[in-house]
Amino acid sequence: MTFLLAGSTFAAAPPTDPRPPRLIGGHMSVSWLIYAVAPDTLCAWNNANVGRALEMQKLFVRPDVLAKEVVGSRTMGGMNTESLLLQKPTAIILADFVRREIMSPSLLKNANIEVINLKFGKLEDYPDSLRAIGQAAHAPERANRLAKFVENLLSDLHQRVGSIPDKQRVKVYYASSPNGMETAAGNTVHDYVISYAGGVNVFPPGSALNKVRFKVTMEQILEYNPDVIIVNDREFAGKIRSLPGWSHLPAVKNGKVYLIPDAPVSWMDRPVSMFQLLGAWWLATKLYPEKFPEGYRPMTEKFFANMLQVKLDAEKWRMIATDPQVSP
Repeated sequence: MTFLLAGSTFAAAPPTDPRPPRLIGGHMSVSWLIYAVAPDTLCAWNNANVGRALEMQKLFVRPDVLAKEVVGSRTMGGMNTESLLLQKPTAIILADFVRREIMSPSLLKNANIEVINLKFGKLEDYPDSLRAIGQAAHAPERANRLAKFVENLLSDLHQRVGSIPDKQRVKVYYASSPNGMETAAGNTVHDYVISYAGGVNVFPPGSALNKVRFKVTMEQILEYNPDVIIVNDREFAGKIRSLPGWSHLPAVKNGKVYLIPDAPVSWMDRPVSMFQLLGAWWLATKLYPEKFPEGYRPMTEKFFANMLQVKLDAEKWRMIATDPQVSP
């Protein structure tokens, strides 16, 4: 099986492997796509979840799939070779933004495990990645429907925010750590939500090789003077108005601090995943509410219905919109 991914052009040979597909992603970004396209073919996860993360996934992921083995990933200490081989996968699907080797190519060949590489350079690559996974999972029709849904989402988002003049774009600071003093550099996979939402990351692209996260000082943040602050940590979001330094920022005084949704995982990063698509839409509704009079709930309902085959009832919506700053 061969997949050629280049921009929006996709070509795939028809499935030739007669075995029922058993797929493993080399990173959670891929595992979520496999789950979206064909959950029954996902035979292992990359990361074990505890606490709130586990509770979120219990609400939104099928119990039988959630209970699958954890084999690790290329970014979280490596994959457990023994556990991986025990799952008897037919293919391992990798994201090209993770460069680390997973195991010996000869071992994979001897185990009759195919390696499929996906291009993950931009959010626009998701449709082709979905279609590629659809071929590997023997589910091309569903994969194509999801790909078209993503294409429409990105097209609609671009139509609303793409023409905003640079001088009118909202400046955003991403507080990615529990104390808010760590952020992600612009022009990286961790910055997609901001850039695709039409915002401007106040922290410039990193100059250090392979470094995307940076420690910052309160003086730097005050100098950046962001219009909006987005926050990963729930406890930090709840107390930011009373913290020295932070309370002086106009964004904090004006109530422009937003807790990033994390159901079933972060819509920003950690892990980088298809939920960044929804995160970009969510953030755009906060940065430019006049362009999104419907808010973000209608698109959220469509996203969960399409990508997870989940209907957002009152309980599930509360778990998404638990903070007043994250309400529809």
